[in-house]
This record gives sequence, C-alpha cells and structure tokens, in this order.
Amino acid sequence: MRTVPVVAVLGIALLAASTGGVSQVEPPDEGTVLGSPSLSVAAQDNSFEWGDRRDLAVTIANAGDLVRGGPERFEDRVTTARSVEVSVATDRLPPALAGRLQVESGRVLLGELPEGGARTVNLSVGVSQSIPPGTYQLPVRISYEYTSFVRYGPNEPQYNDADREVVERVTIVVVDRPRLSLSAVQSTDVEPGTTGTFRFTVANTGTRVARDVGLTLATDGTAVGFGAESIRRSTVGVFVGDLEPGESATVTVTASAAEATAPGTYLVETTARYTTGGGFQRVQTDLRSGLRVVDPNATTLDERLPGDRPWVDGGRSVTTLETNVANRRLLSIPPGSPLSERAIGRATGPSTSPRLLTPPSRLPTHGRPYFVVDGR
Repeated sequence: MRTVPVVAVLGIALLAASTGGVSQVEPPDEGTVLGSPSLSVAAQDNSFEWGDRRDLAVTIANAGDLVRGGPERFEDRVTTARSVEVSVATDRLPPALAGRLQVESGRVLLGELPEGGARTVNLSVGVSQSIPPGTYQLPVRISYEYTSFVRYGPNEPQYNDADREVVERVTIVVVDRPRLSLSAVQSTDVEPGTTGTFRFTVANTGTRVARDVGLTLATDGTAVGFGAESIRRSTVGVFVGDLEPGESATVTVTASAAEATAPGTYLVETTARYTTGGGFQRVQTDLRSGLRVVDPNATTLDERLPGDRPWVDGGRSVTTLETNVANRRLLSIPPGSPLSERAIGRATGPSTSPRLLTPPSRLPTHGRPYFVVDGR
C-alpha cells in the first residue's frame, strides 16, 4: 500500500484556496487601445413662430465607441472629445432655410466631453416670415480633437491624436399661425398746417385666421400725427376684424402736420393685436410705413408742364422748366457754368430775380445746383 505525503496534499489545498479555484491572468505588459468619441445632438423647445429671434438649446452627448480595450486611463483617452466647438452649419442649410434663417451666433466653445457626458449650448437664430410652416432639419457642425489609438508597452505610450469635424442635424418646427403685413401704402400729400389721408392695406399672409384684428398706429412726436390739425395726436387705433389667410382690408385714417413741419417721409410704427384660432392672444410689432409731408411750393423734374424750352449760352445747355406753381420757373445749370444773374435774366425775362434754393433737398439735384426764378 502506497502512502501519499500529507504535506503535499495540504500544499495543493492551500494553493487552491488562495486562488479561489480560478486561474488569474495578469494584463499584458503591452498592447493597443482603439476607439473614438461618438457624438449625437438633440434640441429642446424647438418650435418657432415667424419673427422669433431667440436661443435654440442644443444638447451634445458622447456615447463613446471603444473598439479594443486596455488600461482604463487609455480607454478614457480614446473615447473623450476635447476642445469641442459647436455652430450652425450655414453652408449646409436646406433650400427652404438658406438665406431665410438668420444665424446670430458663431462658434460656441464647449470644451471637453468624456464618454457618457452631455453638455448644452445655445445657438441664436431668427425665423423670418419667408420660411413656410413645416418641419426642418437644422445642420449643426461639431469639431473636436481626440486620440484614435494608444500604443503602450514598457516604454512611454504613443498617442495618435487627430481632429474631426462632423455635421449632425436637429429638428426645428416653424408652426402655422396668422401673419399680417402692410402693403400698397398710399396717402394724399399732407402739407404743413393741413389735413390729408393716410391709406394702406393690411393682409393676412399667414396660414391661419387672425380674429379681431386691431391696429395701433404711432408717430414719433407731435409734428406729424393723426386727426385734424386742431386735434392732432401721435397715436390712433383702428379695428379691422377677422382676416382669413390671403384676405386683406384697406384702412384709411385722417393725418395732419404742424405748420412748421419740414417736408419728408415720417415713420409710422404699427402694432397689431389679434387672436389665433386656438384662442391665443398675439402681438405683432414689425409693421412699418411712412407718412409723407410735402412743400406746396416745391417742384421736381417729373412735374414739367408744356412750355419747357432749352437755352444755350457759351456752349452750355440750360433748361428752364415750368413748375406746378403759378409764376414760378425752375432753372437747372450744369456744374461749372459761367452764367451770371444777368444771363439768367435773359433766359427768363428781364424782370426776374433769381434765388438759389437752399438746401436743394426737395429736388433731384443730379449733381447740379438749382435756381428758382420768380416770374413776376
């Protein structure tokens, strides 16, 4: 009978107990870790109405893409995006947005984005009324640095760093809604110290009905306003009523100008208030037009009457023009003309007295001085 040494059996048992019965494999001393960041984008609060100009919150997440593992610090290195920059890819906009979507933010620096991380940036955009309602894919450009692989061993690890640029897309929605516009602005010329009319057309160019439309017209100051001269005020309200999509209405209000008002076109700011089909109250403030004040004694080259006659003096052509005011003539003289007041008198009659119109802001100068000659 063979005897087995107890010491040997006991040694084997102790070795098995110390290893838990499973063989342990030490990580290799050298190898290559492969991977890259994997970025995605998503947008919050992505519904816009015409005229909206605000920030679009875009979240960038990094899921990471580990191809071959190794030491944890090297795995983190290949799946982390560094120096991340985000912007709207204006050169990749779809045709319906190109030239219509206003992008007001440039590149936004995000910094480092490790695997499993997410960061949010704000991209400022404006939606013009020329963009049809609908759903659009907004291209977002993301550029970053990363390490494509790490080769490690007994010596210093080797890092293969690279740059990458990707274009991802987020969804934005331009919602249906009414949209008002002013067109065909017409008015009788308002003279200083008199009353005229201010007429324009308001149209619903949107895709939904605008109910109970009310307009508030306002001028800056009291020189030009609404109502007769004696009761002129800087604001006036007009009720239009409902406007279906494509429907328009003509609005006429009384306008007047103070006695000392300088000729010109004065800004009229119009604010529209209406109710949408869903019962929401809306205010639109981007409606502008102009109220024209004219000088009753002014004339332009477009107001020539029969009787215009050319006249030549010293080889230079001069034209006297009848005006739309009795006993008044307009005389244009080419630049550098040596004509004297006496020569002007010969052209229009010996009893005339020429005077230079200063400044010639109400006449088309075309680089020439103009003289108004009284024909008394």
